[in-house]
Amino acid sequence: MASNDETPAAIMHHPFQPQPTSAGKNPHVLIVGAGLAGLLLAILLDKIDIPYQIYERAKEVKPLGAVMSLNAGIFPALEQLGLYEELEKVSLPADTFNIYYGDMSVISKLSTRLGHVVGYNNATFARPDFYDILLARIPPGKIHFKK
Repeated sequence: MASNDETPAAIMHHPFQPQPTSAGKNPHVLIVGAGLAGLLLAILLDKIDIPYQIYERAKEVKPLGAVMSLNAGIFPALEQLGLYEELEKVSLPADTFNIYYGDMSVISKLSTRLGHVVGYNNATFARPDFYDILLARIPPGKIHFKK
């Protein structure tokens, strides 16, 4: 095993911390759009101390969409960001997934009760509630509207 003197600088950095630019500074990220993806990216960047600004074309945030459902694939990341418990408070369990024909006769019913296997159950919630949870994590002055 190589000593620290022989270890390249790239290996010595935290694996999630970006390499400094050639000027020795971390990048400053400009996020286009203050939708769910833009806000989640901002929260991730904030977690690893990368400066960012969000630019949104709209003049204000409008709650769009109705219902969302997420499964265990994303929950560990949300938990690491401190978002999972807040989302759980506004969520309803989603124990089955039903597929219907146009006449509403059942094609298939799938059980999604997987908490005992994967550690998390599926969750269903209002999209605006999730948006509000994310937006509350963005410090004032980081989002610029009408841009």
